[in-house]
Amino acid sequence: MEKVLILAESDYGKFKIACENILKEILDERVIVSRIPAIWGKNSPRLHLIKESIKNNKIIDVYNNLVCNNLLDAQLAKQLRFIIENQLKGIIHLGTKDCMTQGQFYEQIISKLACEKNILRYQSYQDKDVTYYFQLTSNREDLPDFLQCTNEEIIGHLV
Repeated sequence: MEKVLILAESDYGKFKIACENILKEILDERVIVSRIPAIWGKNSPRLHLIKESIKNNKIIDVYNNLVCNNLLDAQLAKQLRFIIENQLKGIIHLGTKDCMTQGQFYEQIISKLACEKNILRYQSYQDKDVTYYFQLTSNREDLPDFLQCTNEEIIGHLV
């Protein structure tokens, strides 16, 4: 199994890594670890939150210094099917090919749903003026281009 750089600062992140390591010990080469970012869909809780917040003029807190990528629920299903059918192994990072801050992603969705709504409240992740990255960058070439997408394509699908 290939080595992948893993950086986790939170207790939850460290717990997930420990679980992955246990699975690798037990299943060895039979294990497939799929790491995924925030999942979006037309019926996802995240999109419902945005729509309800627009409707009720309720503030949404977003981070302006947290760079991340995202994934559509339907895209994840297609990717997992491909992984299973083609018997891919190891650690697979799934997510958009590009990244943007959480704030930028929400801005673009809201601007397409409700032009001039100003319901975002920007915060700094960890209350610091440092850029943080919560992104999954694939180092694999066995997932075809037609199964990958951009944040812009996700936003277009959602709205």
